[in-house]
Amino acid sequence: MDNGKNFQFQPGIGDTIRLTMTPEEKYISASEWDKVREFVQGKSRTPLVRELLAEAEQLAGNGYRRSALAEVVTALEVAISDFGRSQNINSKLTTICSERLGIDKLHNQIDTWALVEQ
Repeated sequence: MDNGKNFQFQPGIGDTIRLTMTPEEKYISASEWDKVREFVQGKSRTPLVRELLAEAEQLAGNGYRRSALAEVVTALEVAISDFGRSQNINSKLTTICSERLGIDKLHNQIDTWALVEQ
C-alpha cells in the first residue's frame, strides 16, 4: 500500500462468468482408478461406437450440436454395420425371418441399403 486513501474497486463494465460442472456420476471414483490405469497402460482400445458417442456428448456439451449429431449418426451407422456382420446374431435372425425377408444374412440386406443410398 502506498499510504494513500483506501478505495473500493468497481470496474465500470460488468462481466458475467458462468461455470457448468460435470455431474458427479461422470467422475472417476477412487474404486475405479485401478481399472482406468490398466486400460491406459494396456494395448486395448475403446470400441469405435463408444468413442463416437463420447465425442458427441462432449461436442453437444460445448454447444456444437450439429457436429454432435453427425457423430451420433456415424455411431449408429457403425453399430448397424457391426450388428449386420455379427454371425451369432445373423444365425438367429436367419432362423426367425430369413424366408420373409428373402435374405440369408442381415449383412446382405445392409449392403443392399447402402447401394440404394448411393
